Amino acid sequence: AVVSTQSTGEVLSHEDAMQSLYKNVTLKKGEMHEVTVEADADSVITWDFDCVLGGFQFSLYQRTFSEAHCNSSLAAMVQMAGITYPSTPSPTETYSDVLVEDGKIVDYIEGDSVQGSYYVGKSGTYVLTWSNTSQTPKTQAIANKATFLYTIEM
Repeated sequence: AVVSTQSTGEVLSHEDAMQSLYKNVTLKKGEMHEVTVEADADSVITWDFDCVLGGFQFSLYQRTFSEAHCNSSLAAMVQMAGITYPSTPSPTETYSDVLVEDGKIVDYIEGDSVQGSYYVGKSGTYVLTWSNTSQTPKTQAIANKATFLYTIEM
């Protein structure tokens, strides 16, 4: 398949198009990756990811702030790019993360392909988290390295 970009007319191969849509992340043992999304009420957050190597946990949280925070468009772009932490960040006095209603932390292993969505009932900040910090029941160990590809849309 061939994809043509409208702005330049440049033709991309299917593989190049997939790489431009999906972000590739490798987590070492003990690391986590999170993507923060500012969502309006009645919107839908959708995600698609593939576990390429190892195993990890995935969860969706709503972040609640105890004081005003920056919500500029530049900050939102940086947040959507995702951040990888060398270890689980400590809770702070400025915010807390709560699993979304009916949410749970789910384990995935190599070969798993996941598509999901969440209807946003209350506008705010939502955090999608991939973690290689705990032993998963599926693997019985923390992977030395976990690699996955993901994309998120609003």
